[in-house]
Amino acid sequence: MKKALTTIIAVVALLAACATAPEPVAPPDEAYDTAKVLRAQILEFDLARHARSEFETGESAFTAAEAAYRAEEYAAAAEGFDVAIENYTVVIRDGFRAIAMTQRDRATEEKARADAVRANVAVPEAYNAALEVYNDAIRALDAGDNQGAAELFENAAVLFTQAWEQAEEKRRQAQEAVDRVDARIRGLDTQRETLEEEAREDLAEDEEEEADE
Repeated sequence: MKKALTTIIAVVALLAACATAPEPVAPPDEAYDTAKVLRAQILEFDLARHARSEFETGESAFTAAEAAYRAEEYAAAAEGFDVAIENYTVVIRDGFRAIAMTQRDRATEEKARADAVRANVAVPEAYNAALEVYNDAIRALDAGDNQGAAELFENAAVLFTQAWEQAEEKRRQAQEAVDRVDARIRGLDTQRETLEEEAREDLAEDEEEEADE
C-alpha cells in the first residue's frame, strides 16, 4: 500500500510538472524573413530619410530581435521582429509617398511643357499615351499605392518629355519649311527687281538712241 501511494504521488507530481511546463516557442522565421525583405526595400530606395524616427526604431528592434533569435530566445525575437515590421512598414509607406509626390510634380511640369506646344494636337498618339499613364498614377496615389504611383508618375514624365520633343521637332520642321518659302519669295522678289531694273535701263538706252537719231 505504501509503495502504491508513493507511485501515485510520483505520477501526480509528474502530471503537475507537465501541466505547468511552458509550451515551446517556434522560431519566428516568417516574421524574420518579412522584416529582412522590408529592410532591404528601404535601403534599396533610400526611404529612411523620409521617416528617420520610425526607421531608427525599427533598426533597434531588428538588431535586438536578431540577437534574441540567435540565442534561441524566440518569444523576445518574435516581439522584436513585429516592432521592426510595424516601423519599417511606416517608413515604406511614407517614403514612397514622398517619392510619388516628387515624381507627380515632375510629371505635371512635363505635361505643362507638352501642353504649351500643343503636343495633344501635334503628336496626339504620344501625348495621349503619356496622359493615360499620368491618370493611372493619380488613381494609384488615391488608392494608397504609393510605390506604384511613384513609378507611374516617373514613366509619365518621360512620356510627356518625349511628346514635347516630338512636337518641338515638328514645329521646328514646319518653321524651317516656312523659312525656306520666305527665302524663296525674297529671292524671287530680288530677281524681279533686278529684271525690272534691267528693263528700265534697256528702255532708257533705247530712248537715248532714238533721240540721237
